[in-house]
Amino acid sequence: SDIDVMDDTSSIFNDYNINGLNERRIIQALLDRDASIRQCNVVINWLEEIAKKRGHHGNDKEYFNQSVSMEHTAYQLRGGSPAVDLTTELDPDATTRQRKRLTPLDKEDELQCLKQLFYLIRSGQHSKAEYLCRISGQPWRAATLQGWQLFRDPNLDRDVVNNGDGSLQPLEGNPRRDLWKLSCWAMADEESIPLEERSLYAALSGNLHALLPACHNWEDHLWAHYRVMLDVAVELELSHYPPRDHTRCQLPAAYWKQEAYTARSVFHKMRSGSEKYPEVIRESAEKYREIQRLLILKDSKTLVDLLVEWIDTELHDLHPQFLRFIAHLVLFLQAVDCTEIDSDSVNKVVETFIREQLVGKDTLHPLTATYTSRLPPELQTSIYSQLLSNVEGGDNRQNYLTLAEEAGLDVPLITKTLVEWIREGPSSPLDDESPAETSVEDRKKIQAVDWLMYDNSQRGEALKQSNALLRSFLATGKISAVRELISRIPPGSVDIIYRFWSRYHDEELPVEDRNAIREHIAVKAYIDAHDAVNDWFEHYNNAPTRIQPEPAPGSGFKERIQFQQRLKEYETSVTHWKHELQVLCQRVSDKIYNVLMFADGGWMMDSDSLPLTDSRTNQMTLLRRLCMPSLCLLLFRVLDSSQRFQECLELGDVVASDDYKIYELFSKDELKLLFDKITSSSLQLMDQKLDSFGFSKE
Repeated sequence: SDIDVMDDTSSIFNDYNINGLNERRIIQALLDRDASIRQCNVVINWLEEIAKKRGHHGNDKEYFNQSVSMEHTAYQLRGGSPAVDLTTELDPDATTRQRKRLTPLDKEDELQCLKQLFYLIRSGQHSKAEYLCRISGQPWRAATLQGWQLFRDPNLDRDVVNNGDGSLQPLEGNPRRDLWKLSCWAMADEESIPLEERSLYAALSGNLHALLPACHNWEDHLWAHYRVMLDVAVELELSHYPPRDHTRCQLPAAYWKQEAYTARSVFHKMRSGSEKYPEVIRESAEKYREIQRLLILKDSKTLVDLLVEWIDTELHDLHPQFLRFIAHLVLFLQAVDCTEIDSDSVNKVVETFIREQLVGKDTLHPLTATYTSRLPPELQTSIYSQLLSNVEGGDNRQNYLTLAEEAGLDVPLITKTLVEWIREGPSSPLDDESPAETSVEDRKKIQAVDWLMYDNSQRGEALKQSNALLRSFLATGKISAVRELISRIPPGSVDIIYRFWSRYHDEELPVEDRNAIREHIAVKAYIDAHDAVNDWFEHYNNAPTRIQPEPAPGSGFKERIQFQQRLKEYETSVTHWKHELQVLCQRVSDKIYNVLMFADGGWMMDSDSLPLTDSRTNQMTLLRRLCMPSLCLLLFRVLDSSQRFQECLELGDVVASDDYKIYELFSKDELKLLFDKITSSSLQLMDQKLDSFGFSKE
């Protein structure tokens, strides 16, 4: 807070007035109270660490002999016949003072050494740079690299004095940093000095104009600007605390003009900068640089919006690893509570990554569930269920559900949503030639119910979803699809539902589950009836083949014997066929009456009705109107073809009974057709010398 900052500043001034100048404490206090300065320092450290990991084309070899630098020049001087323009003295300023040169080998060594020193300063390895100077015979240059260190006199520090043994401690840092920095600035501006050496001292003195020519890419330029920003901030803070023993040297006006730089202005300058640095302008437009820029500026909202824009406009051009990176990035921003970012945008980035990179043709990446769990619950369910829709194979399905459970996803809701989504998906158009055939789409819907079979707690939901699909198949006359779906429901499912419920609940099974079980049993009864009818028709249409006519008069004894044998076999086959036909007819009658006289209210009727009338109830009512009349007509045809005319009349009694009210399900035309057929059966009975109800007249 402002009060804390004032208290801290007052403490620094009191310490300065009592103990003298302590630059280290002053700058540490600046870092503690100013977040922008701390961030600037973090960015510099990051850029230096990158440079350190990237390395340099040079190495740490000793460019000069440890005892003497410029050894090749020294060798020629000792030879007695040096070149006229060769320097005759070997101190550090000799070439500048005499305006003479070193030997080419020494010149090359010096340039390589300066390049290596600049790399070490660029990568934040100041101690290593000083060490390189010392082992290369340039201890004087090592001393110039130490001038940046902040001054501190431990003998004026109360903590050191009170805890010490009374002996004087050596001074720390540079008490004349101002003079050192002014000299470095002058060296950086001196055009007669090689660029490699000028850039070295430009970095130390905060001379941006002289430093930029040595920077070759976006990271170098950003490091240069941020280093200068931090340098100016430090000098500005120290200017409030003048030293007591000397007058501080004034830095050039060009130095203080750099005070106007801010983080945003730096990036703007780099993006639309001078034509001298086209590589920096090009790099500034790259996606990774844009992300780094917005992260440094702490503009998370703009960053996430930009990521979404790239996804909307350039999705197919984005590298897979880039998608992975931005997904992790937005999840990190969300984890650190960046409240300004839009959660919908974050969800879109993560969802895009999941769909584009973690989903195969019929497989999912093992981490799909983990990434999906980072989305809101409603998106978790919808996305993961859709992703599972193309997965084939029982083992794969079980594995993906296990991974989803381990990731904390709501597996029961996901599988239910998945089955509903597939079930309500597009159906194949009806084929006029084979409308009752099971299509590819139908089979996919049937197989989808398997998703609800892996967990016994979902067996009730499996019945509900299969019932909904069965109603659809029955309505379109796809009996084979109904039969296939029923076969996928494991035997004993009803018992599993009751046992699982009773294990965790004391009350009765819910009405919805009881009705689902009843509906499942009703459909099975209907299919059993259809199977019985199919068996009867198959047997009926496979009657024994009639034998050839009786042999003509005058045929031989052998032919007459063979005919008698064939006739006997034929009569035996007919007898067996008629007997089997009656057995199958009775089975048809029993199975269809199981449907017509279905217990507790009737076929496809809930015994425990819910107060609300939903689409399921309407569908069941329509199925009763569709299936019951046709089933009655099928039974009549079987009975009539089996010459069981009296049972045809009994069928009419059942249809007309008020106990079952089956007649309410018939249209007028259907009812007229049925009773016309029953009338015909009555006439058949009368032809057999019975009354119209099939009873003897005696």
